Amino acid sequence: MTDNEKFLFDLQGYLAVADTLTASQLSELNGILDARIASDCEADMRTHRFGGLLDWGQPFLDLIDNAAIVPYLELLLGEQFRLDHEYADITRAGK
Repeated sequence: MTDNEKFLFDLQGYLAVADTLTASQLSELNGILDARIASDCEADMRTHRFGGLLDWGQPFLDLIDNAAIVPYLELLLGEQFRLDHEYADITRAGK
């Protein structure tokens, strides 16, 4: 982690890491999520929480140990970090 990344993380509480996912990965993840929204959410719903993302297939499982992110997690959390929970919140316009 660079000094600038440390500063931004301390200042903002998060860090955006560029090029973590390829365009293909992002497209596949978006496609799966779009299909879930279409099948599980009514058109007038404003919010919805999806759980069980790890059951959505390999593209979501691959997010767990993304090689671009692991070094940041190890630095911030230690080498024995773990996945505590996983979900996706959807908020549509109007909320």
